[in-house]
Amino acid sequence: MSRDRLPPITLNREVRGWHKLDTDGFRAALLQSELCDVTKRPVSADEFFHLYHEVLQRLADQFAPVRKITIRRQYPAPWMDAECRQLRRKSRILERRYRRSKQPSDRLNWVEHERMRHRIHKAVYLDRYYSSCTPLMSSP
Repeated sequence: MSRDRLPPITLNREVRGWHKLDTDGFRAALLQSELCDVTKRPVSADEFFHLYHEVLQRLADQFAPVRKITIRRQYPAPWMDAECRQLRRKSRILERRYRRSKQPSDRLNWVEHERMRHRIHKAVYLDRYYSSCTPLMSSP
């Protein structure tokens, strides 16, 4: 089977949306829970750990419920080499920096790097493509 025809790589995961957590609501619910109730203190460390786990699990389920996602990845292109992977890694670092800071200068750095990366990828692809086709074109 050729590399072009392989099915995409899929991974099923369970995640929580921690970045969307209502911290004020979570704090209020935690302060009202039995974990912060001074009249109901566990006697042993095991009981305390059990209570801690139960309360935080319940609050996590309430404020950041688990959801199932499917991550789809494709196989890397046959012409991708170490330089292309390094450029992609650098692009993702710059993108994350921009998304965190929202600064125009960070966006400019990311966009300029993306444009350079695309030019290099195109050149590498064309070089590899034509170098693989040249022997076929010269044979009768």
